[in-house]
Amino acid sequence: MRVWRTWAGADGIVRALLGRFVVLAASLSLAACGGGGGGGGGPSGFVASASSAPPASAQASAETSTTSPTQVASPGGSETPTTPTTPAIPDPQKSEPQGLHYGRSMVSYAAGTQIVPNQPIYSGDSIEQFTVDPPLPAGLTIDPASGIISGSPQTPSRTVIYKVTGRNAGGTATAGLRIEVSPRTVAPGNLRYAVESPIYRQGQPIAPNTLSAQGGDFTLVTVSPSLPIGLMLDPRTGTITGTPMLSSPQAYYRVTVSNGAGSNTVLSLSISVEGTTPLPGPLQYHKQNAAYLLGQPIIPNLPLGGGGPITRFKVEPTLPSGLSLDTVSGAISGTPQASQPATDYVITGSNTAGSVSATVSIAVQAQGLMSFARSNFGLVLLSDGKALATGGYFSSIFYESPTNSAEVFDSGSNQWTATGSMNARRGFHTLTLLPDGKVLAVGGLDSEPIASRFLSSAELFDPTTGQWTPTGSMSVARGNHTATLLPNGRVLVVGGVSGAAGRVAELYDPATGQWTPAGSLSNAHQGGVLLPNGKVLAYGGESAVSELYDPLTDTWSLSGSMSVRDLPAFAVLLPTGKVLSAGGLSYDTLAFLSTANLYDPLAGQWTSTDPMSTARLGNTATLLPSGNVLVVGGITGDYSYLSTVEIYDSVTGHWLSANPLAEARSAHRAVALPDGRILLVGGGHGSGSINSSVFYIPGP
Repeated sequence: MRVWRTWAGADGIVRALLGRFVVLAASLSLAACGGGGGGGGGPSGFVASASSAPPASAQASAETSTTSPTQVASPGGSETPTTPTTPAIPDPQKSEPQGLHYGRSMVSYAAGTQIVPNQPIYSGDSIEQFTVDPPLPAGLTIDPASGIISGSPQTPSRTVIYKVTGRNAGGTATAGLRIEVSPRTVAPGNLRYAVESPIYRQGQPIAPNTLSAQGGDFTLVTVSPSLPIGLMLDPRTGTITGTPMLSSPQAYYRVTVSNGAGSNTVLSLSISVEGTTPLPGPLQYHKQNAAYLLGQPIIPNLPLGGGGPITRFKVEPTLPSGLSLDTVSGAISGTPQASQPATDYVITGSNTAGSVSATVSIAVQAQGLMSFARSNFGLVLLSDGKALATGGYFSSIFYESPTNSAEVFDSGSNQWTATGSMNARRGFHTLTLLPDGKVLAVGGLDSEPIASRFLSSAELFDPTTGQWTPTGSMSVARGNHTATLLPNGRVLVVGGVSGAAGRVAELYDPATGQWTPAGSLSNAHQGGVLLPNGKVLAYGGESAVSELYDPLTDTWSLSGSMSVRDLPAFAVLLPTGKVLSAGGLSYDTLAFLSTANLYDPLAGQWTSTDPMSTARLGNTATLLPSGNVLVVGGITGDYSYLSTVEIYDSVTGHWLSANPLAEARSAHRAVALPDGRILLVGGGHGSGSINSSVFYIPGP
């Protein structure tokens, strides 16, 4: 039996084609990317979570039914207050706030630019005091009475999840708020209305139809053609309100959101007005299968629907302690207070004409997590069985530089511990364990991928001291390459992006700390994999023909041709001596691929094998003790994130489905631990980067 287990908790693909060979930066949130594809609750024992910052302190929050919506309007402008240390005793005559969340729960602000005030939304009795932890970025404030966040952020800052707590005499509610401050304005993206095809009743006030988005703040929102008479669009937030006065057939509206960085258009909004109340349309949630970390405020899980507007939401059974449902908007928010396995909750939305339901699975897990959410980072197993993670991107929008931080995973305690930071910030780099136990970090980027500042530098990590020291630099800067330890102890770097990197292979000698050219490639390739005979197979890239490197003669020779030119998602050496390559992109069309091929070093030929069930990129591929290959997550052709898992049977040549992840992810990393478990960590999805880890326990 194959089982996934999780420990840890949390926080788009920027389709930047970094030269011709980057296999996409399959990690962070592209505007066109929606929530995780693949869905499906994981099996017993599997939990994952999403976040970009360490957990904030826990706050108590009770779960009760709610009554009416609360409107907040006055602009904020005071200093962030300190969270009281002594909680008030709840008043049973008061209704505690429920489903607290913000109009913009994930937002990127530009340093030095006044933001559009961000208003809280909730149901229940009015909140009397708002606090936030940790303090907001310098220049932003929260009004303690209204909860409105306003101001002008002063300096760029990394993505952080803030916990806003709202209190009244009846109790408390919390909201997760992800804020990032960029050095420049970022275009808004991933735009979506809560109800994309509403059918309103003539003469009846509508519930506000809010516009959710990631990316930059709004400057102006416009609509064409004009909305039905009686409806209005807020030009600052995009929220649609009012009372439709006349019946009208279904019509489509083009809503354009813009700021200083550009515009993005919502194309999927239609509105009709009828004389009677229509039934609500099908109900679903952004996250049908949610996994959260104990004590970590969640990014609100919002409903999606159409048809007649829902006027009231309810949930059965009661949500996990610390989470609550806004009975007016249907948002699920809060800070989970107790661990639990994946549990189904039925949320019912109703109006006077009828009701609809959706099932949401929620799991809560309490264990250690990386101090940074990371995508496109380095991961390697150390000589003592621990795992080292370095660098990577923790931005939810993928426009800031990677981190230089590093941390070590101990499989005995299942905990991550910080260690010395690299000398350079790196993403898309490689880590290679050397025979002396040190780790070689090579190349990568020290910038956002669009800026393409590739590195030629390298440095060494000493696990005994936890320190990094510089070593020789490559002749060619590159990222997204492969680094292969040869039997002679040298390291061969092949492929990657940056100018001529794909055509230049280099050798690192640990004895001298210097780099030398490694033969002369005929074509630019994506990467290399070590064969049992000590040679290295260079695969993928501008030619369908592969090449072999012979360390004894320091020469390359042509060997075998695939049927098409491609950029495989992975290449793994099988126990049979053959190499399995699958997925990725077509070199010529950039179409996502599910095809799989086998290279036979004895024959020097490629042959096709069964394709994967899903075309994917940005996944991991790990050799299991059985000789099979575990393929996890990634993204697929519509840029949705995958939770699906496939296993290649190296004996039959067929692919088998395995239990899915509870949380989709891409650009993560995986490594086989000495105890047989597969550690899968980090990555990203539509809500940003992740610092959670999961274990795969292979079957017999």
